[in-house]
Amino acid sequence: RDRRVLFQLIPPKNRSDGPEFIGTLDIRDAKHLVMTIRQPDGTIEVRGRNGEHYWMIDREGKLRDLPSDMPWPTWVQSPRGGLLVDMAEAVSQGLNDEWKWSRADSQLESASSKLGDHLIATRLKNKPMEPNKIDVRINPATGLATHIEMSWPENAQPPRRMDGEGAMNGDGPRNGGPSKGPKPSVPMGPPSKMTLIVEPPITFDAAWFTPEKQLSINGK
Repeated sequence: RDRRVLFQLIPPKNRSDGPEFIGTLDIRDAKHLVMTIRQPDGTIEVRGRNGEHYWMIDREGKLRDLPSDMPWPTWVQSPRGGLLVDMAEAVSQGLNDEWKWSRADSQLESASSKLGDHLIATRLKNKPMEPNKIDVRINPATGLATHIEMSWPENAQPPRRMDGEGAMNGDGPRNGGPSKGPKPSVPMGPPSKMTLIVEPPITFDAAWFTPEKQLSINGK
């Protein structure tokens, strides 16, 4: 099913002075995604996958192809495969035995809340680069998650960044040379926390995940 989620990334605690990133994720499945990120300076960057075609629209509005084996940021797709949004929904439905979940304290005396069911899941054993806590609010009428907050352990691997040329870099230039592409770039590694707001049901047209469609919206 098609979904749109709004997201906000909070930098790791050891990088509390780093920028926060906000944007949207349009999802059909793991092979059809569009990620739109508003950079701290107000510019827009779009990355997408349409089947086996990976692409991006950089902050200057120019279309670029990306390597087909380029990974998504760990806060979009787990290093083990699967989308984190899908993982959170599976956890909230009790379908993932790697997690232990319970109702939030405020709901212990009541089976439901005016805002919907509020569940908190903690991972039984931490996994590298993956969240260890998921806080989910569910609409009891639909059974679907409406608000998801994921938290990563403090000792998660420091985030890498993906520069404007599509190459993954650390925080500084390699081999003493200058870094390529505009800065700041998209964080690849785990944040401290990510908040997701799930939009009402939506259906994307057949061309939505193509670079041509997004270029007509976000290009220059």
